[in-house]
Amino acid sequence: MALQAKDVTDALAEREQSQRILDRWGAVRVSYRDWKEEIRAMDDAYNSNYLMRWPDNSASVGYPKVPNLPLIAAEDRARLVAAGNPSIVCRSERTSDRAKSASEKRERILAGYWERNRVRLWMPAWAHDLMASGVSLVKVLPDFASPKRERFPVYDRVDPRYAYPGPAYSKGPFLEDCIVTYRGKQKDIGRRFGMSEELATFTARARARSGEKGEEITVIEFYDEDVLAVLAVTGQGRSQSQRWLIEPTKHNLKHCPIAIGVRPTPAGIYRGDFIGSLAVMNVWNQLMTLHLDAAMQAVYPARITYDIENPEEYGPDAELRAQSREGKVEFVQTPGQNFSNHQMLALLGKFAEVSALMPPSRSGDPNESIISAAGMSQANSQMADHVRSLERDSLAPMLEAANELAFRSDETAADVKKDIVGYIRGTAFRDTYKPSEDIGGNYRNQVVYGLGSAGGEINTSVMALQQAGAGLISKQTAREQSVFVEDPIAEGKRIAKEFLQDAMFAGLVSRAQANEVDPVQLARIDKALESENKTLSEAIQENLAVAPLAQPPASAAPAGAPGVAGAARGQQAQGTQAQRPPLPPLEQLLGGARP
Repeated sequence: MALQAKDVTDALAEREQSQRILDRWGAVRVSYRDWKEEIRAMDDAYNSNYLMRWPDNSASVGYPKVPNLPLIAAEDRARLVAAGNPSIVCRSERTSDRAKSASEKRERILAGYWERNRVRLWMPAWAHDLMASGVSLVKVLPDFASPKRERFPVYDRVDPRYAYPGPAYSKGPFLEDCIVTYRGKQKDIGRRFGMSEELATFTARARARSGEKGEEITVIEFYDEDVLAVLAVTGQGRSQSQRWLIEPTKHNLKHCPIAIGVRPTPAGIYRGDFIGSLAVMNVWNQLMTLHLDAAMQAVYPARITYDIENPEEYGPDAELRAQSREGKVEFVQTPGQNFSNHQMLALLGKFAEVSALMPPSRSGDPNESIISAAGMSQANSQMADHVRSLERDSLAPMLEAANELAFRSDETAADVKKDIVGYIRGTAFRDTYKPSEDIGGNYRNQVVYGLGSAGGEINTSVMALQQAGAGLISKQTAREQSVFVEDPIAEGKRIAKEFLQDAMFAGLVSRAQANEVDPVQLARIDKALESENKTLSEAIQENLAVAPLAQPPASAAPAGAPGVAGAARGQQAQGTQAQRPPLPPLEQLLGGARP
């Protein structure tokens, strides 16, 4: 049965309202609406919009008067995730050289996809999505607007705020279907889908019938295992809205083209990392605000004025003029002691740090950061474990599924020979491939976060140095893991060349000191090195004449024993024995023998 516009809108409405029973007795019911409300609450926290409830029950929203720890922790963790630099691995099923070469080529193809789409630049955004909403989403489809020789898969981040994955609370990484809904300007949406004129005509007719004004329309994107469809909606409500379903298209990927990464939770629902810290942050912010308000009242308390000419003037330099002898100014005393609770404020600050998994070392506390140069407290903290979990349990499965979708889309939508460029393990490459031949239905891949994941760039380099020094990994692997080495293979060659140049220079100096090198030749080498384009090896090769190695003299056979093997050795041995002095008596050798 063909997909209809009503089917898409009904599916969205049902998904927004439906509830999922998480236990046998129905004690916990969570809907997509609840999930979206939590995301909005986290957005308010990230935007520093904190609610302040005053003693008179009035409310105000503004910047917090305490550190916004959820925002600080999220940005800090997103930077650590972005510094992870994962590797793409396509393991060979066989041990033959041909199979290994084919797997390496698939790695280069995936690395080329990532380079074209700047996938690594999306890492901080996906990390923020996981921490704010509990999920991260990526859509992979071919670039249909390009010719086949220039058509590659497109990785596109999907904002969880506008996504409704199916089935409810799926763990992924593949989904059965997904609905994405948002509002935007008609011109931008038409340009995005390549049908500006058709969408403009529909919008004009729909607004003429409904009398609606405005430039924005609602877009509902529907994706499942077979088709993708886009629905444009104008107007409010089902009865007044006008719907236009763009012709559904078969994508032939055999999977929903949206892959999902899910943060593990005890209840199995989608939930961000810091939603539990908002209550502590609100109380901490309210107490600090009241404390600051009490301090302001202590400096500028309320007052009573009577018969004062200029009561509006106030402050240290104010000059109040009384109009009669009865004129006066009195300050209103606050009942009891001014509001102050430093111990409770400090305790709430500790609670907020714990709820946000912010160890003191991240703020520069020396009591935590001087344990070792490698920062062992940071490497073993909950914060580092949290970052590793985001990378290993959420981002890596999502990216592996996205890579499989990219392979499938390249085979089905652009199966022609084409060139691809990129970087793999720090080395630039350019390769030519044909999807059906070089991919050939082998979509298995791994996204691996390497040594020192979540430890930061400095700790990763220190750990690589320690592992190489202990002999657990090779120097080549250490160079690959180091964040300071862009091309590990070329760096190894440079190191070998430096050793050879040091040995060459030491040999030249040694021969010169032993007067084995003509001073004229040394002068020519020195003169040649003054040129910017002349290396030490070239200067020595051109100006230092080396005599050929002398041949060893041939051993002559002794006279009287021609052709007899070993005759010379035998005679030499006999002659040597004849020239030896006689040995002393046995009694002297024993040194203590009886007479």
